[in-house]
Amino acid sequence: MAIIQLTAKVRDFRADHPDFENKRTPLETGLVLPILGEDNKPVFNEGRSPRSHTVTSKNTFDQWFRSVPGVNAETEIQLDLDNGAAQPSGTYRYHRESFFPIDNRLFGNLDRELFQLDNGLPSNTLSPIGERLRTKKNQNTNPDDRFNLTTPGAYRHPDDGLFHNYHFTLETSAKFTYQGTEEFVFEGDDDLWVFIGNQSIGGGRTGALLAIDIGGVHGKERRKLDLRLNNPQNQAADPSRRLKLNLRQHLGLNLSDAYAPLNLELTVGETYEFFFFFAERHTHRCTFRIETSLLLKPLPRVRIEATQPNAVEPTPYAAAVPGQFRISLADGETAPAGGLWVRYRLKDLPAPRMAIAHQDFVLSSPAMPPSSDRVLIPAGQTSVLLTVTPLDDNNPDEGREEVCVELLGYENGGYQLGDRTEDTVFIANYAPPLATVQKLRDAIEPRPGETMTETHVGLFEISLAGDLPLENTPVRYRVIETPGLPAATPGSDYEPLSGTVMINRATRKAQIRVVARADVAGNEGVEYVSIELLPQVDYRLPAVGAAGRTAMLSITDPALPPPPPPLVRIYAVREALEPRPGEALTEFHVGLFEVSLEGAILQDQTTVRYRVIMPADVRNATPGQDYEPLSGVVTVNRATGKAQIRVVARADVAGDEVNPQEHVVLELVPDVTYRLPAVGEPGRSARIRILDRPVPPPLPIARIRTLRNAREPLPGEAIAERHIALFEVSLEEIAPQGQTTVRYRVITPPGLHHATFGQDYEPLSGVVQIDPSSRKAHIPVVARADIPGDEAATPEHVVLELLPDAAYRVPNPGEPGRTAAIVITDMPIATLQATQRWTKEPKDAQAQRTMRPADKGKFVVTVRPKPPAPMFVNYVVNRNARKAAQPRDYTLDPPQRVRIDPQTGQGIIWVTPHADNQDEDNERVVLQLRPGDGYLPHWELPQITDVVVIQDTRPRNPVDSNPDPGDIVFPQPI
Repeated sequence: MAIIQLTAKVRDFRADHPDFENKRTPLETGLVLPILGEDNKPVFNEGRSPRSHTVTSKNTFDQWFRSVPGVNAETEIQLDLDNGAAQPSGTYRYHRESFFPIDNRLFGNLDRELFQLDNGLPSNTLSPIGERLRTKKNQNTNPDDRFNLTTPGAYRHPDDGLFHNYHFTLETSAKFTYQGTEEFVFEGDDDLWVFIGNQSIGGGRTGALLAIDIGGVHGKERRKLDLRLNNPQNQAADPSRRLKLNLRQHLGLNLSDAYAPLNLELTVGETYEFFFFFAERHTHRCTFRIETSLLLKPLPRVRIEATQPNAVEPTPYAAAVPGQFRISLADGETAPAGGLWVRYRLKDLPAPRMAIAHQDFVLSSPAMPPSSDRVLIPAGQTSVLLTVTPLDDNNPDEGREEVCVELLGYENGGYQLGDRTEDTVFIANYAPPLATVQKLRDAIEPRPGETMTETHVGLFEISLAGDLPLENTPVRYRVIETPGLPAATPGSDYEPLSGTVMINRATRKAQIRVVARADVAGNEGVEYVSIELLPQVDYRLPAVGAAGRTAMLSITDPALPPPPPPLVRIYAVREALEPRPGEALTEFHVGLFEVSLEGAILQDQTTVRYRVIMPADVRNATPGQDYEPLSGVVTVNRATGKAQIRVVARADVAGDEVNPQEHVVLELVPDVTYRLPAVGEPGRSARIRILDRPVPPPLPIARIRTLRNAREPLPGEAIAERHIALFEVSLEEIAPQGQTTVRYRVITPPGLHHATFGQDYEPLSGVVQIDPSSRKAHIPVVARADIPGDEAATPEHVVLELLPDAAYRVPNPGEPGRTAAIVITDMPIATLQATQRWTKEPKDAQAQRTMRPADKGKFVVTVRPKPPAPMFVNYVVNRNARKAAQPRDYTLDPPQRVRIDPQTGQGIIWVTPHADNQDEDNERVVLQLRPGDGYLPHWELPQITDVVVIQDTRPRNPVDSNPDPGDIVFPQPI
């Protein structure tokens, strides 16, 4: 058979999508504009009147035929249209009465989407999607459109009995060469739109026009598109070669007046694009039938791939390394005559990742115009290269940048997008090596005539970090003066410096030797040589003022002692105010110390150490409690000669200190790099105060406690005191004037089984009024009845927490009295059943002793839920029935109460009949369960009472043997 094979993209949607499972309506034509969008997607008609009942908005509609992560999932399928013949002619068909191409794929079948899974199978409990869909559908006024199917089995297909994956869209595209004899027929549900391309859309532009419109959520519909030249409605001037049909008048499309002039025009021998869009939006049926004589050929599929994903910016020593994209046709197809233009765009990325065109890179390709948004695959070729050439943007600190190219659909068709529509080329930044300088050694001035040694030579070291493109990199520097310090004179106090040092790639560093010269001993003291690195294209420098850009060494006169290290002092600058709990910190809550250096500061940065001391004559603040812990060190920069130590106060209880002034006292710690004032002199230590907040008038403290727990009532049981739990809220310290309203809330701390508000107990108001005379009030929690015994294994808790207020205080979190809990307990339920209801009186005592258990009467007592440990259930023999007499007629084993096995939750009571050698009627043994410790008899009478009948060997009235205890008078249920 000849086959037309079309590749279709199917997108799966969740059942609760706003545009799916809406109210079923008649056809909704005119949902889309008659001109296909520039990206070859239908455009929602926002101006349609009346508004659609099944489409929420343009935003939701735009998701139908576009890939939206988190909204839809996609795959591809093949549609095989066959003509039943060996030659490519005649009518091609594709028909599925149950068209579900993505069953068990993507988001999965509907039963597994709407219901939670239990051991891998759908349960009867709705999933979150099912809950949302139920809420949405139950807003429909039409009962048939409400959420009527509430179990997984109800979602089997009414015809094939299978579960299916509903709620999907399908799109495909192709091209055909018009012969003049073609027709196209579609039959199905729900939405279907067919567009034909290469049509005039006005203004000298061409595009694709709508030819079939079956929109909306509806039953099976059929449409036929007659494209034959002999169509009686053909309006062409030359009907032997051309077809002309008006979209509104001849194709019956629902169009506004603005689109009324549009015509579908075809010419024999010309090639046209064909676009097909389908949506299945409602359970349960989906029919899909195509019949056509169009010789459809799939449009070529275009994809993009970064074949060279890594590019590098140019350097002063090497050209840029370009990146490269390859835009290609799939399946070995070649571009048609004249080539194939493919549209693209540069995708926006978050800064600073995105590279900027013509600033960071340029794109180029053969036959691509400058600043173009399209590239040409030449005729007969399968692909074209798009080259990314990085530019030197002179920004070494920007890091790696990205160029992301995304393919776009073509306005007039010509191709469809393939499996990969975007890719990225990464541009690596060129960062020159970082040059830094440091002092290695100071110099001592030689005496006149003294032999030079290494002690007379000061040393600087310059190093390079990073990639070194050159074998030897020259680094430039200059001599500068440091304000406030005496400068040594080049050529007089030391040998002149060259201003340049060469650094080898292997060592990455080099030294500058400062050779001191002799002059008149003792006439100068200490002199300094400072150098600064100069910028150059071959390397980078630290920022101005940062360490490593400058360095300084000293030349010391031999007749003088070395200069003393700088003197360090500490001062109190500002006191701190303690913040209130929860108050935002400001500078008022930060105390300040200042550390300063006096004298010659030889290092760029001096680290000064200090410690917190606790003098006995003041109240000392506690580190980590009254203020943030301190590091114990502070760095002083040579440029400023001072630094601050910030003491950040912490909030505690207002007014809790006896002396509202707490002190923080710091003392400097000695070091070889600086000097300190003598002990007791100003500047060696300093203190600031942390001032406590003013004490507000005390507020009463509200506390809550548990007075009584509750037992859940049985259905129909009158509410008694035992069914009402009690909390007590009290005010301590100061009684307020008038009533005080205390607020509370229900909380659910982990680790407890919590009762459900409004289901297991009556709703609570959240407030309680406290009278000043009693200073306490109760919060009653009234338990509600549900199924007895359904929660016995896990008592339910109600936990209340007091909420703070301006009228009172509450204990801190975790302290007693802030929260309290009561327990609502259920009880296990006991039932009774005679499982061996008939037993026969033995002939004699010997037969009685040898009776088998199967011949005895048997009651089974069942407790649910099963008890965690053995327990006993009480029973009595009913005295109001026509009964056998004990012990003359029978014995019970065990008597009065029966042991319940925790493994089975059951216990057995055996009825052993006795031989009494009397002629009498059949006799009854009637047992009834009684309440006991840890359980309740079932509240329905037939399940706490049952009968075993003892048949006499010689019954006087054998007919009277009905074991139904209908004539027995029982006491009221317990």
